[in-house]
Amino acid sequence: MHLFILGAHFEPLIKQTVCYIVCGLIYNENGEVLLIQEAKQSCRGKWYLPAGRMEVEETIEEALKREVKEEAGFCCEITTLLLVEIDCGARWVRFTCLARVTGGHLKSKKEMDKESLQARWCSTHDISQLEIRAHDIFPLMEYAEQFRSLPASSRHCNVLPTVSRHKRLLVRAVIVKNTEASKNAQVLIGKKSGSHFPVGTIGPGDYGLCFSIARIVRTALGGGVKAKLVVHGILAVEHCGAPALENDGLCFTCLASIGPRNNIDDYDTAATLAAQIAAEFSVSEPPEVATFSIACTDYAWLSIVDDQLSQELLGRLGKYMTIPTNRNAEFEEMLIPFR
Repeated sequence: MHLFILGAHFEPLIKQTVCYIVCGLIYNENGEVLLIQEAKQSCRGKWYLPAGRMEVEETIEEALKREVKEEAGFCCEITTLLLVEIDCGARWVRFTCLARVTGGHLKSKKEMDKESLQARWCSTHDISQLEIRAHDIFPLMEYAEQFRSLPASSRHCNVLPTVSRHKRLLVRAVIVKNTEASKNAQVLIGKKSGSHFPVGTIGPGDYGLCFSIARIVRTALGGGVKAKLVVHGILAVEHCGAPALENDGLCFTCLASIGPRNNIDDYDTAATLAAQIAAEFSVSEPPEVATFSIACTDYAWLSIVDDQLSQELLGRLGKYMTIPTNRNAEFEEMLIPFR
């Protein structure tokens, strides 16, 4: 609760209390990736992806366009958000995007300035011969290659940042009940002030979005809930940045699921699992596992009766179907209560 309160009162301010970074992955028709040669004294001559800090009043897309133009010489537009890395309770966030060239030209050595020395298209072999500024770009490029190689049906559709004003760091949680008790998907909704997906603040000490979403789950289902929470990824990102230093917050719409703590998917084994939990916690009656009954009247489980919509939502739980929240493209997982 303490972190929840701190998160609610923390004011994100670009280049003061938060650092947002954009990073572009741009490929040419030969499958080569665009790299730039750094001009900064601390890493001068080393190579990296076009990247940099967002400035005051910029949107995510505006920041990426500026960085690519300054460092590589090209005009570009975002194809899709690819990864969003979140650290320090969202005080540091890096938005990695796939983008495509729409104009301009490749920056040459003759055009070197304080932004970069030059840019070039690089194959995998070329990159192995270069001195790279930091190896954190390799997981980004690996994931981009995997994502680009997939058919459209096996990956999420293109997702662009939404320009929407927020004064806080927020997570909007689409939480799916991961059990076999119901044929159709069930999602957690908030009922206060009309039906909506639950929204929570991101605390300054939250490690990833799992902690923020876990607070929502425990509020809705009660402190005694025992479950495995999985954050599958991001569905949407909202940010504005204008007017200056008034709307530097973010809202991440995330897809998550909760299921039995021991990751047993077969609902028929729930009774066995209940007995194990009863013995572990020395209770006389086995608790009801996998139903996740609502404990707070401000929340409810909503069954999606449209079969096609239900299957589409469940289909988004797989890898590549949402935007990962870490550079290793792994789902965030935690047990509730955390032990």
